[in-house]
Amino acid sequence: MGLDLPEQMDPSVERTPFGNIFKLIKKLSEQRKSLLDERKKLDNTRWQLHAELKSVDSRLTELVEQRVALVQSLEQLSEKDDILQKDIEELDLQLDSVFKEGKKFEDFIRKLNTSEQYVENEPACEDFSPQVSSSICLHTFCGHSGGVLSLDFQPDLNVLATGSSDRRVLLWNFASNRLIAMLYGHTGWVHSVFFADHILATGSGDCTICLWDLSSFQKCVENEKVDICYDVDWQSNIHRRRQILRGHLAGVSTLHGDLSTRSLLSGSLDKTIAQWDMETGKQVTTMRGHEGGLFTVQAWQYAVVSGSSDRTIRLWDLRSRDCQRIFRGHMGSVHALQFDEAKLVSASSDHTVKLWDLRNGQCYEDLSLEGVSRALCFDEDLLVLSCDKNLYAYDIDTYQRQSRFQGHSSSVRDIILVDIGQEEMRDYGVQERFSTRTSSLCSYAKSKAVVSASLDGTVKVWSV
Repeated sequence: MGLDLPEQMDPSVERTPFGNIFKLIKKLSEQRKSLLDERKKLDNTRWQLHAELKSVDSRLTELVEQRVALVQSLEQLSEKDDILQKDIEELDLQLDSVFKEGKKFEDFIRKLNTSEQYVENEPACEDFSPQVSSSICLHTFCGHSGGVLSLDFQPDLNVLATGSSDRRVLLWNFASNRLIAMLYGHTGWVHSVFFADHILATGSGDCTICLWDLSSFQKCVENEKVDICYDVDWQSNIHRRRQILRGHLAGVSTLHGDLSTRSLLSGSLDKTIAQWDMETGKQVTTMRGHEGGLFTVQAWQYAVVSGSSDRTIRLWDLRSRDCQRIFRGHMGSVHALQFDEAKLVSASSDHTVKLWDLRNGQCYEDLSLEGVSRALCFDEDLLVLSCDKNLYAYDIDTYQRQSRFQGHSSSVRDIILVDIGQEEMRDYGVQERFSTRTSSLCSYAKSKAVVSASLDGTVKVWSV
């Protein structure tokens, strides 16, 4: 007689003799127990993974907090570095003054030893050749409460922008010499200002770059009232802070760009160069290679040149983001540079300005200075560079010093050459002062001017 088994029972079980049923039950029970044990192990593993994931989340939160704290510390260090740099420069100026006074005293004693006559009013010990002339200061812009670190000029609007250690950006009507706007927003020193058409980019020690929209700024230029812009929500339709670019881990020290590529380049003390899309404000790429902080960046089409505290200059291809050549030769930080299709000019704290052949990377001219050069600019006729608190103009072909610019009481930090017409020169009231100069110099002075920014808090316009 067979057993009544369920219909779903395995046929093999159904054919099993009655005596083997208990063995089968025992085997199936053992298999079930084995599966339950395996599932228990999986549950234990699952709970262990959950615990590890929770621990990772906790550590991740802690790391994010640590990163925020480190970024804040970097910002504070950048601020302190700016302050220390200014103190060092002031001490350098004081030391230079002491050395000059000491030299005067030594010369005085030497003359006393050779002749017993008293020497009065001995001239200061500056090595100027007699053919070097002094240039005239046409105007001085005063408005910043700190040192002026950077400047740039917008010819269409006839507006001069200046950035300062007082964390402000001031905009001036270059024709009337009038302050027309004050831009607030940065929490660190404004190290660089750069005009890209009607967009003003400002870089600061607070690690950010602000883009200011000046597309309707002509209203402000024509208005007698000084406009003030504080933040991104400012309601004026004259100009507004359009975007804030974030990405650098240390202060932004230099800005430059090329309108043909619609790219903005920023150099930072974090040793990197960042490329930004001017339309979207997005960071396109980051170029790394320098072993020290960036002090200067220049762009022309797809070529980029950068100078750093690592004493080197690098030439980059913006399309591949690769470094094409390294220029070595300076013994100090490279503070300023400019280049064209054939040559590169660089200024360093080693008291030299060097001219390089871009084709082979060789230095073919070395100008020795009496002090540190932190700014330079050149055009088809002149090379103008700073030397501590003074400026000098050189013939771009012969590299002979032609004129000096004296008037600042502290280190010059930025220089630009500005094209100005005869009307603008007449507005400055200096037509008659050029009557004793040669006709060629008069003609040249009516078309160009040098503008310099200094740690003494002023911006000066000079005849050339």
